[in-house]
Amino acid sequence: MKYRKLASGFVAAAMAVGVFATPFGEVLPVIRESVAVNAGAEVYGDFEYSVSGDTAEITKYKGSASTLVIPSEIDGKKVTGIGRMAFASCTTLTDVTIPDSVTSIGDWAFSDCDAIVNVKIPDTVTYLGEYAFRSCSSLTSVHIPKGIKTIEMRAFLSCSSLESLTIPENITSIGLGAFSLCKKLTDVTIPGNVKTVGEGAFSNCTGLLSVTISDGVTSIGKSAFASCYLLKNITIADSVTSIGDDAFYWCSNLTSVKLPKNLGKINSYTFRFCKGLTDISIPDGVTSIDRCAFMGCEALTKVIIPKSVTVIDESAFYGCKTLTDVAIPEGVTTIGEEAFCGCTALLSVKIPKSVTAIGGHAFGYNESYTKTAGFKVYCYKNSAGEKYANDNGFICEPVAVTTIDAVTGFDADKVTSGSATLKWDKVSGADGYSVELYTGGKWNEVFRTSDSSVTSCTVGSLKGNSTYSLRIRAFAGTAYSDYTRLAVKTKLAGVTGLKAQGVTATAVKLDWARNAGATGYIIEQYKGGKWTQLAVTKNNTTLTFTVKGLAECTPYSFRVKAYKNDGGKTNYSDYVTVKASTLLGAVKNAKVTSVTGSWITLEWAKNDKATGYSIEQYKGGKWTVIATTKNNATLKFTVKGLKNDTTYSFRIRAYKTAGGVTAYSDYVRIAGKTRIPNVAKFTGSAVSASAVKLDWSKNDKATGYVIEQYKGGKWTAIATTKNNTTLTFTVKGLAKGTAYSFRIKSFRKTGSTTEFSEYASVKVKTVE
Repeated sequence: MKYRKLASGFVAAAMAVGVFATPFGEVLPVIRESVAVNAGAEVYGDFEYSVSGDTAEITKYKGSASTLVIPSEIDGKKVTGIGRMAFASCTTLTDVTIPDSVTSIGDWAFSDCDAIVNVKIPDTVTYLGEYAFRSCSSLTSVHIPKGIKTIEMRAFLSCSSLESLTIPENITSIGLGAFSLCKKLTDVTIPGNVKTVGEGAFSNCTGLLSVTISDGVTSIGKSAFASCYLLKNITIADSVTSIGDDAFYWCSNLTSVKLPKNLGKINSYTFRFCKGLTDISIPDGVTSIDRCAFMGCEALTKVIIPKSVTVIDESAFYGCKTLTDVAIPEGVTTIGEEAFCGCTALLSVKIPKSVTAIGGHAFGYNESYTKTAGFKVYCYKNSAGEKYANDNGFICEPVAVTTIDAVTGFDADKVTSGSATLKWDKVSGADGYSVELYTGGKWNEVFRTSDSSVTSCTVGSLKGNSTYSLRIRAFAGTAYSDYTRLAVKTKLAGVTGLKAQGVTATAVKLDWARNAGATGYIIEQYKGGKWTQLAVTKNNTTLTFTVKGLAECTPYSFRVKAYKNDGGKTNYSDYVTVKASTLLGAVKNAKVTSVTGSWITLEWAKNDKATGYSIEQYKGGKWTVIATTKNNATLKFTVKGLKNDTTYSFRIRAYKTAGGVTAYSDYVRIAGKTRIPNVAKFTGSAVSASAVKLDWSKNDKATGYVIEQYKGGKWTAIATTKNNTTLTFTVKGLAKGTAYSFRIKSFRKTGSTTEFSEYASVKVKTVE
């Protein structure tokens, strides 16, 4: 048996090398086929190409250049493809630039170009073919295009100088042998968008030291990292559910591996001949450890097998020479032939009652089938363990049957819509506790502790408004107590999407998403130091509520819970709480207080709760902020640079800044109109010792003019024209040699409305 196994192992190893190091001879028929196909190709310099519509594909390169820029266009045709084997075995090429026009690089396109050091692949490439750069043994780095999804089979096989590799996030799978025999790669990170690492993808990368498999990857293929002798550090994300046969075969420098928690089983030969492996964490959930999984892991000293395992297959731990301690849990039913054969440091084993079949030489033998002196089997009476000990002449030590009291005080301490926190009393003599939940038609362990002082746990991922069956039992060693059972009903699922927003200075609006399982909702407000109910809806379609009568610019807390009436009982969800503030009160007494032909002055009343005010003008088809005050005491603003005889729209709102957050009031709008234009020219001249003459230019927008004289300490109207064509007025009865002040304003009358311009003034002195 031993010799058969070793022989089959060497055959498998040889096959692994053969799969990923394809000899060149296998492509000779392909080369001959390619030559035949290219016989009728068109020629452009050293290139042969084929045409399809407006595009061209390079099918062969016949030159001997070392540096080559592939043309983006040939005879007016856009080069979009590099054909199958187009540059294969071009051994003079060292530097290649591929144009942005190219979208496809065919199978074997650059294979065996063993002098290429640099190749520039544009992100326009959406297909990079199988064996595309096979045996480009001088290539030191490569840019994987952002346009491709898959790194095809053996695309970079035997690129033995490749030192740097970045796998972009557009890649979803890495094909068979894609980077096999890339012996100078030292570090690889596989991003989470890659779902599958293909068979032998990185096998025989003998310089590889570190591998990170990111969250999102689900499958590591057969022999993916086989014979990576120097690999020391590997991180595997919990998203990985499958690791193929021989995945880490002969990674002899690997010392520790933490396997992903969702792994279903450890496949055959996965860690075979990982001779430096000292620590392995097998996660709960693994159901089988397959054939030769840890064969030849000579440094492994201890193995803890989780209780989920039911099968330990043949030769699973064969030749683990320093293994001294293995714990086989209750639940294992089958231990295969030679499962622990050659574990010469293992001097005893305890076989649980659940084991019903043990294969030949499973324990207590070296590779030559010589018995380990003094080997003991701890087993139960009339069990498979006892039979194995007796059949093989080993010392049989009976295991005393331990009894342990059932758990008391098992109850729900806290229940939400998605979880239940359970508690129980400590059991004397127990090592720990196991809690199970009945789902999917069976009991599933959801919590386990080996600390007997732990007397509570939380079971999550439950559905709201549902009844669940749970059970607990204590254990001491392999002995378990009877179960104690409990039924728990979860709360109704809580309200989702709850939002609160101040809608006025005295009201806040609450909105939430519909809970299909609810009868209605209860809305509460925190006031007076306690929660107070505001409303109860009678249906689950009322999804909004406005709280009114609140104080201006004040924060408030609200909460909402769903309820369901069911068979005379009411089930409630947990509360969902939200905070919101009412708005600032709108600016009051906003008005236009003065106008000129180019200015409008706005004023408003003070808002004691505001930090300041924002003033906006409507111009250019939109509202534009024209001023922001820094305090709430500035209550006036003059808008300048306006056109005369024009109506303008303004709006004002208060704002308050606190804790880095700014709240605003509603807008208050104001319209203001500038004055009509006045006369462009106003002059005066003395006509006698008692009279002066005033003249002005015509104002086409005026109905008439008002002329005033300053006398008796005030301005007094001395004339009003009835039309805009009267452009002169003589003031009489004045004193000899005296200077007088006059002013004029235009007016326009429209219906019952009279508009005035600003004044224009002049001083005139009568004749001496």
